[in-house]
Amino acid sequence: MVRPPVIRLLDLGLSDDFLKSMTFAQSLLSSLTVGSAPEDVEYMHVRNLFLAARAMTLPARLIHVMAHGTTSKSGQAGFESDDHHYFFGLEDLATYLREQGEGIEADGIFADACGTADEAFIEGIRDALEGECTYIGATRTIDWRESTTFASILYGSLLSWTGPGTSGPDWVETCAGRAIRAYAEAVGGPCPFTTTVLRPSHQASGAFRKSTRGAGLG
Repeated sequence: MVRPPVIRLLDLGLSDDFLKSMTFAQSLLSSLTVGSAPEDVEYMHVRNLFLAARAMTLPARLIHVMAHGTTSKSGQAGFESDDHHYFFGLEDLATYLREQGEGIEADGIFADACGTADEAFIEGIRDALEGECTYIGATRTIDWRESTTFASILYGSLLSWTGPGTSGPDWVETCAGRAIRAYAEAVGGPCPFTTTVLRPSHQASGAFRKSTRGAGLG
């Protein structure tokens, strides 16, 4: 069964800057999807770990998380709001999802935050996965200009090629790779984002039911 053609943007940063980024993405995606593209686009501003978990377990082609990437004093990688009032730890997320028996079900995850390509983030995401996905993370600290520039190119790539016959994660990986190369050419320097195809960790595989959703794009 094909995953629903949903792009879901989650604002966990919760500040004017993140609202501007969300508004920009909404405007861009609206212009790209007029008349032809099949994707549904959802926008959510989340202040609660449980709501964030629910939003991430609903099937989607791409989940785009906007926040600050950080590590807590206990060493837990996660996402933080701009005012530091909300921390969405990946260990906490994985623990909650195991209790619910349902993991993240998406072809791709775009972790639009600083340092999200670090091993701690990758392992944290793997512990929360129900199936294979392509993960897009930042290799260093990024600012909003780099973020919005890359997101613009990424969405242009995602919505210009549907990848007939290609599995969902492979489709996201191909489109993201194109976006990374286009970004480097546009700015004359290396792109701060990279892709990794992730599979559920052993812990996640044992905790989550086997999903029949999302066999590919068809």
